[in-house]
Amino acid sequence: MSNKIFNKIIINATNIGRRSSGIGIYSLSIIKELVKIEENIFIEIYVNRTCKPQIDKISFPDNFRIKWVTKYVSPDYNFIGHLLRLIYSNLLSIIKRKDIFFNTSQLEVSFFNRNQVVTIHDVIPLLFPEFHKNQYFYFKWLLGIALKKTRIIITPSSHTKELIAKLYNIPTRKIDLIPNGIPDYFLENDEEKSLKEEYSQSSSFFTSSAAKGF
Repeated sequence: MSNKIFNKIIINATNIGRRSSGIGIYSLSIIKELVKIEENIFIEIYVNRTCKPQIDKISFPDNFRIKWVTKYVSPDYNFIGHLLRLIYSNLLSIIKRKDIFFNTSQLEVSFFNRNQVVTIHDVIPLLFPEFHKNQYFYFKWLLGIALKKTRIIITPSSHTKELIAKLYNIPTRKIDLIPNGIPDYFLENDEEKSLKEEYSQSSSFFTSSAAKGF
């Protein structure tokens, strides 16, 4: 892998919509943390117009630039939004091929930019294809092509890292494990303590999470 030094980072955060979602929250959280870091690297962020109320709440340093994209690439438009966002991401990645290009989810992966960094949150459609018929073809045949050209793959769990390496034949050295964090405000009150006290009285409990597909 080249040790080339990049002075500019492009972040494709067009998956932040009007409504909160797991991937959108992830992208928004990354932006909020990056503005706290004092660096000379120029960061250009692409977002769609449906999330303007959320972006307007963030104070950006001088080394940041916000680029507004049509609202129709928003996840609020479901399948057509996902498709347009994928197309837009690939067009943008060709134009910005000399810069580090960060896609914050697998749904916007670039097939052409070898300087791409992409976050793969999970590969659930491959594990349960009967429940993800619309996404199965993309995950099975298209995503793997892009990942082989990717500079770095980020994933939040060791299990997903193992699956990416196995299912797509990707060297583990290209996959960085970075677990998802939680907002600071969860650590600034007694909510964690009260939850522990409440649920420690119960013999057992379970948690469940789900995401809406295409």
